[in-house]
Amino acid sequence: MLLHLIPLFRWSNVLVQCQSCEREFLAKCSLSELRSVSPLTLQHLLVKRVSFVAKACAVLGLLLCWAPLIGMIPSTIAFIMTRRQPGWVAKVSVIGFFISIVTTVVPLAAQFFVR
Repeated sequence: MLLHLIPLFRWSNVLVQCQSCEREFLAKCSLSELRSVSPLTLQHLLVKRVSFVAKACAVLGLLLCWAPLIGMIPSTIAFIMTRRQPGWVAKVSVIGFFISIVTTVVPLAAQFFVR
């Protein structure tokens, strides 16, 4: 119950907001290291934040993409949340989304053409 008072993990997130586009980025380094870096090399130290919900939906969508309609729900949510972001989450969500589309459309089309 008092575990939040015991500092077991000592990390902190450094958020940087761009003045021109007003987007928030997560720094890969500490704040003191970020201050000493030139603006030209700053781009390599900043990454876009991806929410836990998007990561969880991407992984669930990939795991459940073989099930028609069931895998479509988390993979669609992950695809919408990560469609303009680079990284592994966006790639996994695209793969899960298109596999779930195929596994949903093919059985429905097969039933339609069999009749």
